Amino acid sequence: ALAQGQIVTAGGGGNATNQNLNSGYIADGATLERSLPFTMPSKYIDLYLNYPSFNTANAIQDAINNRFGYGTAVAIDSDTVRIRLPQYNAVDFLSMVGDLEVHVQNPAKIVIDSRTGTIVMGGDIRVSPVAVASGNISVEVRQAPANPQQANNTNNTNNANNTKKHSVFFVKAPTLRQLVSSLNSVGASPSDIINIIQAMAAQGAIHAKVEVE
Repeated sequence: ALAQGQIVTAGGGGNATNQNLNSGYIADGATLERSLPFTMPSKYIDLYLNYPSFNTANAIQDAINNRFGYGTAVAIDSDTVRIRLPQYNAVDFLSMVGDLEVHVQNPAKIVIDSRTGTIVMGGDIRVSPVAVASGNISVEVRQAPANPQQANNTNNTNNANNTKKHSVFFVKAPTLRQLVSSLNSVGASPSDIINIIQAMAAQGAIHAKVEVE
């Protein structure tokens, strides 16, 4: 493949752009000059999962076997499902396999674009007790009190409120969306928010996979 064109570097992320001075992309700049050679196998084909998961591999195996008969598909491991091909019409068979509906659980994931300061996340990602500071921003998530009455009183007054300037305090595990919203309300920069999320992930306080682009 060849690529050429204008390199675009997005600078809307404030200080976050300082971390990737030589980072950019070319919109529609690649041309595939020759496709990779492919020969249709005669006995079986291996289906590889983009995101390895034993549950997903097992769900794909069951969906194929329920439609075409037991033994048609076997989950080899967390990212490979081996599919036995019919003697004739393998292309038609694979097209029907591709149309099967498989219900899977999407893994929790956070995608951070450090060039623009953009953060993409699910709505139910929880944050465990942790304390993090980045610049003049500090965040603390504490374990909820054992006394239910005490927890209720504290939650009503401090669930996502600022205890002082440039600090965010939670008395119970918030969602990551609530945390980011609170950081925005105290004027945290995109780079501060990204640093805080990465620090929390490094401590195991965020229950999701974090990908930085």
